[in-house]
Amino acid sequence: MLKKTGKKKIWLSAAAVALILALTLALLPAKAPAGAYEVIEEIRTAGAEYAALSEQLISGGTISDAERETVALAGDIKIKSWEVGEGDYVEAGQLLASLDRTSVLSAISGLSTLMQELDAELESSRSDSVSSVIYAPVSGTVGAVYAEIGKSVLDTMYESTALIVLNSDVSGEAVRVVGYTGTVSWVSVAPGDQVSAGQALISLTDTEYSGRQGELMRQRQKLEEQMQALFSVYERGGIYAATSGRVSGLNTDALVSPAAASGGTHLLPSLRSARIRYTAALTGSTGFDPAGAAEPSPDPGQDPDPSGPLPDVSPDPEGGETTDPGEEEPTVEYIGRVSGTDPDSDTLTVQLTDGSVLTLSFSELEGKTGSVDAGSIKTGDILALRYRQDSGELISVTVYQSSGGSDSGGAFPGDGDMNGGMGSGMSGGAGSGAAAAGEETDTDYNYSMSETELCTLTDYSSAEIFLTVDELDIGRLKTGQTASVVLDALGGQRFEGTISSIDPNGDNSGGNTKYTVTVSLSRTRDMLTGMNASVYIVLEEHPSLLLVPLAAINEDSGGIYVYTAYDSGRKELTDPVEVTTGLSDGTNVEIISGLSEGDTCYYSYADTLKYNFAQ
Repeated sequence: MLKKTGKKKIWLSAAAVALILALTLALLPAKAPAGAYEVIEEIRTAGAEYAALSEQLISGGTISDAERETVALAGDIKIKSWEVGEGDYVEAGQLLASLDRTSVLSAISGLSTLMQELDAELESSRSDSVSSVIYAPVSGTVGAVYAEIGKSVLDTMYESTALIVLNSDVSGEAVRVVGYTGTVSWVSVAPGDQVSAGQALISLTDTEYSGRQGELMRQRQKLEEQMQALFSVYERGGIYAATSGRVSGLNTDALVSPAAASGGTHLLPSLRSARIRYTAALTGSTGFDPAGAAEPSPDPGQDPDPSGPLPDVSPDPEGGETTDPGEEEPTVEYIGRVSGTDPDSDTLTVQLTDGSVLTLSFSELEGKTGSVDAGSIKTGDILALRYRQDSGELISVTVYQSSGGSDSGGAFPGDGDMNGGMGSGMSGGAGSGAAAAGEETDTDYNYSMSETELCTLTDYSSAEIFLTVDELDIGRLKTGQTASVVLDALGGQRFEGTISSIDPNGDNSGGNTKYTVTVSLSRTRDMLTGMNASVYIVLEEHPSLLLVPLAAINEDSGGIYVYTAYDSGRKELTDPVEVTTGLSDGTNVEIISGLSEGDTCYYSYADTLKYNFAQ
C-alpha cells in the first residue's frame, strides 16, 4: 500500500517487474550462450483517468486448521473395528468406529461407582464453612494485587494463579493468597502496603459453596458429561463424527484383536442390510416403550433414515441370546441402572437413561442374563436390555455388576432428583476458601476417570490464516472486517473470509511492533493445510481519483516522473513530466499533480523471456 508522497515505496513497486525478470535470469545456466534468450519488451500507453481505487492491506500466510477435536471416552474403551482410515475425510454423523460394548459397560459401571463415592463426599461437605473474608496468612509487603472489584475469584485464579502476592517478612519468599469461589466486593490493600498476619485483605460475595464443595461439584459435572458420552456410544453401538473433517491419530492399540488392526474392518453386507431394516431409534424413540410410555410406531412403509444408528448384531458379551441380522422384526436396546430391588415382590426397578423407570421381575430375567445369576442383581448394577421392537418381548439382558452398591442407591444421570450436578439433599455452605501458596491443600477428593483417546478429528468446515500486521496499519483493522483470500495452488481461486481476532499483544523487534491478525474462512475439500495464501483487506474506498498504471511511474535522483511521448525511430521514451503521487492499490497510482484527465503516458513493459534453445 502506497502512502502520499511515498517516493521510496513507489520506486520499489515500479521495480517489481524488473526484479521478477532479474530473478528469472538468475535461474538460467551461468554459461548460457549468447542469443539463448532475449527479454521481450513492449511500449504501452495509458491515459490519466478518474476511477475508483480501493486502499488495501496486502499480506500473506498459510492455511491452518481452525479446530481439532480429540475423540476420547472415559475408561478402557475397546474398538471392534475402525470404519475409516488415517487421513479420510468424513461428514458429520458418519460412523468412525464400531465399539466393543462390553468395554463401554465396564466404563459405565466404574464411572457409576465413582459418582456414588463423590456424592457421598458431597454430602459430607455440607458442613464446610469458610469465611467470605480472605485474610493475610503471613506478615509482609504486598508485591502484587490481581483481585479486582466485581471480578470472579475463579477467573482471577485462572489468569494469575493468585489474588494477592505477599513478600513474607520472615522468609522473604513470595506467598500467594488464593481463593476458590465468589466475587470480589472490595480489596483493602495496594502494592507496597505493609500487612500483618490475619489482616483482612479481600471481601467476597456470592460465596454460596465452600471451595471443597465447588471443586467436588465441578468434578461431578465432568463425570456426568463422561457418563452421557458413554451412554450415547453404547446405545448407538459406535462413535460418529460430530463435525465434518479429516481423521488422524487412529488408536490401533484400542482394537480388540491385532487382526482387526491390519487394515480396518468395514461393515459386512449382512450388517449393512440390517442397517437398512433397522427402523428403531434408541432410547425411548421407538414404537415400543418398555417403561410404558408408548409412542407412535414409524410408518412400516417408510424407509428408515440410512444415517441412523446401527444395531449391535454381534453375539451378546455375557452369552445372552443374539439377534439374527436376517430377522424381519427389528430390535431395540435400552441401558439403565438398577435403582432398587424388592425380594418380597420378586421385582427390581431400573432407571433408564431418559429418566423413565422400568419394573422387572426376577423370574422374567431367568435364562436371559447369560452367565450372571438373575438373583444376584443388586442396586447399582448396569443392565443392557434388548427387546423385540414390535412385540415387546425381552430377548436378553447384559449385566455389568458394580463393585459396591446397596438399596440406598446413588444418583444416576437423568434422575429427576438431580439438579445442576448437585446431589439431592445438598445445601449450600458458606463462604470461600483461601490459603497461602506454600501451604498444602486438600487433594484427597480427586474423583476423576482417565480417558482413552481414540482419534483426532480436524474440523474442515473452516480454516484460519494468521497475518503479521505492522503497527501503522493495525488501527485500521477490526474484527468482522471482510478479507479476500487468493490461493495460488487452487488456480488463483478467490475466497471470502473475515477477520476473526486481533491479538492485542504485539511483538516488538528492531523498534517496530507487529501484531497477529487471524482471518477465518469457509473451507473446501481441496483447501489443504499449509497452502500459501495472499490476503487482501480493503481499508478505504476512494470513489474518484485521477489514476495511471503504477508501471508508468519512474524515479531517480531528479524526482518522480512519467514519459508523455515515444520516439519510434530511436525507440526511446521522451518528454518526461514530473508528477506527485498519492495512494496506490499495487496496480494503479493516484496522480495528485503533473497530469490532467486525458493526458497520455508511455512506459516500457517487459514481462516475457524468449528462449532460443537451438543455440
